[in-house]
Formats: sequence, structure tokens, C-alpha cells
Amino acid sequence: MKSYIEIKKNATGQYYFIFRNVRQFVAVSKSFETRNTLNKYLDLFKTNAKTAHVYEGESQDDFPIFQVFNIGLNNYRFQYLPEKSSPLLQSDLFDNRKLCLRFLNELKEQIQTATILDIQ
Repeated sequence: MKSYIEIKKNATGQYYFIFRNVRQFVAVSKSFETRNTLNKYLDLFKTNAKTAHVYEGESQDDFPIFQVFNIGLNNYRFQYLPEKSSPLLQSDLFDNRKLCLRFLNELKEQIQTATILDIQ
């Protein structure tokens, strides 16, 4: 199966989505109170992800962005910030920068055509 997006509902009844690639790396969105709100943010994400800049460090005003950061020794993850606020989406933790960036680039290239699976 190619990359896909799962729409899920958490224990508190809020909605979130997960992007999975063919190797099963994942990036998980924040939670949304309604399905309509999730759909709005997912559509914006799908539209803007491919052209969002990638930063390692802080960006002051060039949003939306993907921010790649190091957590401790050889632990990397990325997050997507549609604006200067809390992230919309955050990736798995990777044990090397190269793999983290590879998954990020796959997400950027495949998000617009990813199949959506509604798994509530």
C-alpha cells in the first residue's frame, strides 16, 4: 500500500489524523473537537505541505513551515507549523537526521495523493 492518512477518534471523542508511509513511519496531528475542523486543517495541510520550507531551528515569519529538531543524542523529529503557534503535526522519533529528512520529504511529496482511511 502507498502512503495513506488515517482519520481517528480518540478516547475523549476528538478527531485526529495520522500520515503513514510504506515503511510505516508516522506523523500524528493534534486533536480537533469536530470532524469539520479536522477536515479544514487537513485540507490546508495537504494544500500547503509541499511548498512549506524546512527549517532546523526557529523561523520568525515564514509560515507554514516544517521544523526539524534534535532531541538529545541522535534523536530527530519534525513538526509542521501552519503559523507561529502550536504544531499541527509531529513525526515519530528517528535515530538519525537523514532518515527523519527522508520521511519528511516523502510526506511532502505524497500527502496530496495519499488515500484517506476513516478508522473511527
